[in-house]
This record gives sequence, C-alpha cells and structure tokens, in this order.
Amino acid sequence: MEAAWWISHQVPEHVFATIAHGDRRNDDPLPRPLTEILRDVRSATSKGSRPFPRDRLLVAAEFTADSLEHLLDRHRHRTVRIHEQLPFHQIREVDTRSMAWLARQPGRNIREKLSGRTHALGVKRDLSVDTTENRLLRSFVIGGPGAFALEAESFEAFGRAIVQKLIKEIAAVPEAKRTA
Repeated sequence: MEAAWWISHQVPEHVFATIAHGDRRNDDPLPRPLTEILRDVRSATSKGSRPFPRDRLLVAAEFTADSLEHLLDRHRHRTVRIHEQLPFHQIREVDTRSMAWLARQPGRNIREKLSGRTHALGVKRDLSVDTTENRLLRSFVIGGPGAFALEAESFEAFGRAIVQKLIKEIAAVPEAKRTA
C-alpha cells in the first residue's frame, strides 16, 4: 500500500519538476509558452518512458555535478615542511631549527656532535591535501547525520565507490511519513 502511495506521489512530482524551468539562482519559475509546457508534459507522461525522477535531489546533483567533478579531478595540494630525524644520506635541507637542534647536542664541533649517530634533524618536504578547499569538499560529500566514507582502491574504482555511496545514503533515508 505504501509503495502505491509513493508512486502516486512520485509521478506528479516528476512531471511538474520536468516541465518547470526555474532560475538557477533563486528557483523562481521562468515564463514559457503554453505549447512548450504541453509538449514537455506529453513527453514526461508518454507510455513507456520512466526516466529517473526529477526531484530536488536530482536538480541539486545536476547543479553541483560540474563543480564537484572539477574539484575531484583537480584537487588542491600544498607542500608542507616537516622536521624529522632522518638518516644522513636523506637530509637534503637544514634550517635554523635543525641547526639549533645540532647546537644543543654535546660536543665541541660537528664531528663530535654527530659521532655515534646515524640520524640528524632535517627538513622533509611532503605534499599534503589538507587544504581549506579539500576540507570543504570533504564536509560537503561526507558531512551530515549518518555520514560515512567509502574507500576506493584506485582512481578507476572511484566512480563505482561514489555510486555505492549514493545508493547506501539514499537507502538509509527514512521513508516519508504519509499524511492522511
């Protein structure tokens, strides 16, 4: 019985959302000739055409799809400097903090300060994706009540992971309460 109610609710919403063309900024309806509206109603209700329901979720997904695709394809990263105890052969850069560490070591010269040691404090540069833009994207994609993350093994598996995530999120939404 509830499935019939859901379908009877879904079909008119799909038809009206399909024929309505709104302003993307404020969602106000745009004026259209009656012949175009009737043509769209006819194509939306034609026999055998059962496309994905065009509701607010789909409109929001279409609106953000290009931006999200751009952010996911070209995520930002920055270089961070990390001070670590590195083997001598891996040290490529030292700075004042590294020199201050060396000055605190016992001994009169560098040879005495480093004798018996295999590591020294050096600067290591790493790429980090922890940027404001990526944190915002993460909160948008993973945020909200009941949020979760799926891990993709490779870049090719990323598309499948997004589809799985959307299916699980939509399936976890509680059924709409029927007002009767």
